[in-house]
Amino acid sequence: MLTDSMAEILFLKQHQYNSDLNELNLSQNPTLTTTTYKTIFPSLQKLKILCLDNNNIGDTACHSLLKSFAESPNKKDFSLRNLSIANNRISDQSSGFIATLVMKSKLEVLLLHRNKIG
Repeated sequence: MLTDSMAEILFLKQHQYNSDLNELNLSQNPTLTTTTYKTIFPSLQKLKILCLDNNNIGDTACHSLLKSFAESPNKKDFSLRNLSIANNRISDQSSGFIATLVMKSKLEVLLLHRNKIG
């Protein structure tokens, strides 16, 4: 399990040395905070696969994630194809943001099961 400080160091180093990370699985890290997500999400623009299952993510962190992808400085670099944010605390409040991401992206797989949507 990653702590907030470990995650921030990992992503700052990754961004500094290799910005071509394609796949990231951060599932099973429920202690990561919204602040950490806000720090690391902007550096993940070139990801193709992102898994954040079982991370206790609520609407605030979900909005930060979707906003960072939507506000990518270089839209052509936005390459996320598979997003899994299952088994978190995402509610109907985030459904509009999620729908916008789906419509404006090349997303092929979106896993949202076991959230508080619907």
